[in-house]
Amino acid sequence: MQPQFFWLSVALVYGGLFLLGLDFYFEPDFSRRFKWVGEILLLSAIAFFSLKFVFVSAPINVLYVFSDQEYVIGATINGIAWRPTFSELDVIVNNPTDDNYDDINILVRPDYPVATIRQLSNLGDVSFEDYFGVTNTLMIQEIGKPAVPMVFLATNAGYKVHCGRIPPKSSLRLVMALVNFKPAVIKNTFPVMNEIETSDFVLEQTITEKGSNAKFSYFFGNIENNSYAPRPKSTHFSVSGSYVGTNRRRFVNKDITAK
Repeated sequence: MQPQFFWLSVALVYGGLFLLGLDFYFEPDFSRRFKWVGEILLLSAIAFFSLKFVFVSAPINVLYVFSDQEYVIGATINGIAWRPTFSELDVIVNNPTDDNYDDINILVRPDYPVATIRQLSNLGDVSFEDYFGVTNTLMIQEIGKPAVPMVFLATNAGYKVHCGRIPPKSSLRLVMALVNFKPAVIKNTFPVMNEIETSDFVLEQTITEKGSNAKFSYFFGNIENNSYAPRPKSTHFSVSGSYVGTNRRRFVNKDITAK
């Protein structure tokens, strides 16, 4: 059964078995005993179909491991070049059943901006995209000097994660580097330009989500910028989205508090 036609298929199967039961009941050439045997077999078939295909649990478990351990400068672990300003959040999306989970599409949104996200597991067909799909290219230039690119630093909008399949008793494991930024300071006097380096500039682009009016930020700046606050300590994150389990589209919406 295709996920989009699951309930239609269930209705057709139940309807066919019901009509077959009526045919048994009203068939004049069948003896009473044969009708009873036939009805019992049909009820057994309905019970088997219901328990095997319809009323089947397919939960998805979400676990996490948070660490604010400081890695050695320059260390590349799990595909991430760790910096002193990063904290690590590992999210584990687990399939506890004996069936495949397919077409997993979830949004993972921690309470601090994510500088980068990687897969820790070894599953195929896994991809990431920031929630709003921002692709800005920004530059900053001091008069008379070459332009300096303002690279993407982090976002608190969350990441859309796609995974083609999580096999039985397996997990999709994600690792995220979280950062925090100092609050912006607005001065009453215009700063003297020769006292400012390009590393002092961080641009915060705010986007409002349609419908909820929630505001999310994207941070751009020089990779060596001085606007990082001390490493954050995550207290909660949310996971929402959908997946296909036992032939139907299922949904997950969890807000998890870190302990």
